[in-house]
Amino acid sequence: MRSSKISLLGVLAVSAALFVIANYCGIGYTYDSNLYVEIAAQISDSGFNADGFNIKPPIYPLLIYWFGKDGIFIINLVCLLISVSVLFYFGLDIKTKVLRFLFWGILVFSTPLYYVHSFAWTEPPFISVLLLAFLALHTYQKNNKSQFLYISMVLLFLLPFIRFAGLFILIPTFLLLFVKISKNIKWIIGGVVSIGAVIIIMWGLQFEDGFVSRWHTLIGPILRGDSFRYLHNLDSYLEALSIWLLPIPIYKPLRLFVAFVVVVIIVIASINFFKKGKYIVISGIPFIFIVYYFLLQLVFDVEYYSAERYLTPLYNLLIFSLFMWLDNNFFVISKTFKNAMLVFLFYLLTYGVARTLKNVVFWNQTRCAEIINAKPTSSSQILKESQVLLLPEQYQ
Repeated sequence: MRSSKISLLGVLAVSAALFVIANYCGIGYTYDSNLYVEIAAQISDSGFNADGFNIKPPIYPLLIYWFGKDGIFIINLVCLLISVSVLFYFGLDIKTKVLRFLFWGILVFSTPLYYVHSFAWTEPPFISVLLLAFLALHTYQKNNKSQFLYISMVLLFLLPFIRFAGLFILIPTFLLLFVKISKNIKWIIGGVVSIGAVIIIMWGLQFEDGFVSRWHTLIGPILRGDSFRYLHNLDSYLEALSIWLLPIPIYKPLRLFVAFVVVVIIVIASINFFKKGKYIVISGIPFIFIVYYFLLQLVFDVEYYSAERYLTPLYNLLIFSLFMWLDNNFFVISKTFKNAMLVFLFYLLTYGVARTLKNVVFWNQTRCAEIINAKPTSSSQILKESQVLLLPEQYQ
């Protein structure tokens, strides 16, 4: 236990240091970021009648309203530390010591995680709430204490109020709950889901623009028979998956093929879970990921760098699911396959370290260079210049 606490402190220290270095000269801003800040400003004048709530969910702008624009750095840092802590706790379920420390190493140098926490985006609170919800759900399945199930329900229903895409995680998660939980509490889950659905629908009716626009982008192309966008998005999301495994300079068709193989493996893992899986957060993640993965492709045209941003909420959970499968079969699989998997995991760690350090330095130098070049003359101007616009396509 003592060694675990020391390991947790080490993981949190490294994560915080990498975050601070990356964002030393300011959190990155994009078009979406400015929208959230503008909506936060509207809240002070109009409350929940702010016009921006018609196009964006309310929780992240509310956080900015409560903590201020300058508090985004703290919001993102706290969310990062919460997410890392929960994932570290999940890692304690990995019994094989070498695998457990490999997982923690990959977690500490998780490039997608630092990517989304280095911008004023909704992903930081979304990921932390999602992980806390899954932690409560996992605790319920292990200890059969119903209060943790209720906590997970509340947290899961917060997700669409942070990001609309939270609905795409609710759908497969509740499906798994109905399949895997005991029959005597399914009526409770049914009641909670019904109440949550009513709340989301009522919110959708009040703030309809955001929902209507997404509905049209989802259904419109289907009605028009326009498949080009879906092919484009399929390419973008496959490329985003491939970058998790292979550097961008590698021949793109090869990367896409590797990503396609990964998707097939995830589908197979999902099918196996329905046959003999028990814990949703351990072996059900591939199913949740694959449903989320394909539903995301139906909404908006995206490029690969945006696709990686949208997939990031489930990245570390998917890695954890892989580690748990290997841990459960570590003394059953052949020595050759075991060694091959260990080499692959060491590669993932090395690739993550190199990619994370490269981008942390890149974000730091780019944003600090913007401030130096601007040559601000007053403290207020320095503060203003610290919020540097850094487009995500500059992410490497």
